[in-house]
Amino acid sequence: MTHESEEPSDLDLEKMQAVRQIASSIGAHQMVKRDGLPGSTCRNAVCAERGTIFLTRADIYRHQSTVAVNDFLSFLRFDREMDLADEGVTKADMEQDFSYSALTDLLDATPAGRSYAERTARACK
Repeated sequence: MTHESEEPSDLDLEKMQAVRQIASSIGAHQMVKRDGLPGSTCRNAVCAERGTIFLTRADIYRHQSTVAVNDFLSFLRFDREMDLADEGVTKADMEQDFSYSALTDLLDATPAGRSYAERTARACK
């Protein structure tokens, strides 16, 4: 916020939205003890269904970090895609935009994929 006014700037609002996005991703992926079995699983239905198991706290923290980064990158990519669409850029030409292309490459390179929703929508190999 600026000193001249009490109203948050656009940048402040974007930062607050980013923090909320990251907190939401972490909050959706909490450790849940498994009944009568060692370790824990993830509260997120997709992770639990896939058999995600954590044996240490470090495992859950690593999982939450990966999810938060991937979800935030996915959010940024979607936001950039909307900006480009508003400018009239076709889907095929979006790969020529540095930000869009770099975010796509980063998402494809991460272990968890683009996002949990997009990953589960992909055909299983």
